[in-house]
Amino acid sequence: MANCLVEAGIRMKKPEIRPLSAPGWSFERSPLGDVIERDLDTLLLLEIHASAHFRDFLIDKVTRSREERFCGAWRGVYTHQGESDLLMLSDVENLGRAAILIENKINAPAQPAQAARYHERGQEGVRDGHWERYFVCLCSPAQYLPIDSKCDWHVLLKFEDVVAQLAGTALADPRASFLQKALEQGVTKFEKGSFRPDLVASGFWAQYQQLCQKKYLDLGMTPLKTMQSRNEPWPKFAAGMLPSDIRLEHKPSRGFVDMTFTGRRIEEVKSKLAPLLEMGLTVERTPPSCALRRQVPIIKPAEPFEEQRGAIIEAFEAARATLNLWPRVRTLL
Repeated sequence: MANCLVEAGIRMKKPEIRPLSAPGWSFERSPLGDVIERDLDTLLLLEIHASAHFRDFLIDKVTRSREERFCGAWRGVYTHQGESDLLMLSDVENLGRAAILIENKINAPAQPAQAARYHERGQEGVRDGHWERYFVCLCSPAQYLPIDSKCDWHVLLKFEDVVAQLAGTALADPRASFLQKALEQGVTKFEKGSFRPDLVASGFWAQYQQLCQKKYLDLGMTPLKTMQSRNEPWPKFAAGMLPSDIRLEHKPSRGFVDMTFTGRRIEEVKSKLAPLLEMGLTVERTPPSCALRRQVPIIKPAEPFEEQRGAIIEAFEAARATLNLWPRVRTLL
């Protein structure tokens, strides 16, 4: 077709090649933009699954042994004791089946008793027969790690050490190179102090938690961090009352109270919970899961608590009503 047009004396205009920049952003920026902990969780998970060389590094660093067989790795593993950012499971020489539970940090402040809860999840896995040994690992920029060598974590893993390990294969492996750059970006982000404690938000959530503990103790709210930024938490309820793959959360700025079913297909849940949907509840996608949802008023932590007390109470009542439905939900599912 193009040749015919040329023969007819018609010149085709070459497509315009635009420069690799534009007002407000540039192709020179990081592919991830502002890297967050969830990004690094996913990239580390990919590297664990894809690279035996990288697993050898982790196994040696954490267990001082070597891997005999890789069993699997998962992101965001929930139990009634809370969430592990990453869980890696391998058969390890002289140790049997070992779990490595990793807490990944860039900029969020440490939570009270966080290492202790990781130990509780590790011990629970031993009791339940999922693994024979466990190791809890804090992975973060060097400056974030505890100074005390007798800290509660089995292993303190520096981003900088992981970057150095990846540098050996980065030239030949684009995937390793991408993770290396993302971790370097995470170190830079920490050094710039991107977590900004916000006194207004911290005060709001302190009042929220106090009200819940005073009037709605039956909800079993998971304690919130003392300091908060403007990036709001999703308060969790029903600690120890629900199976590990089900969680009850309040999503304030979205106006939802969700009972989330991890890994369940929405079609299946919607079909089985049909009798409950007549009560004004809905089942919504929350990839890769789905949730039984109640609409509640939107809450804004940057605005005065007392002006929103009624909306907060409505959210607590919705959480209580959803929790009270759990026996029926369990039977229907």
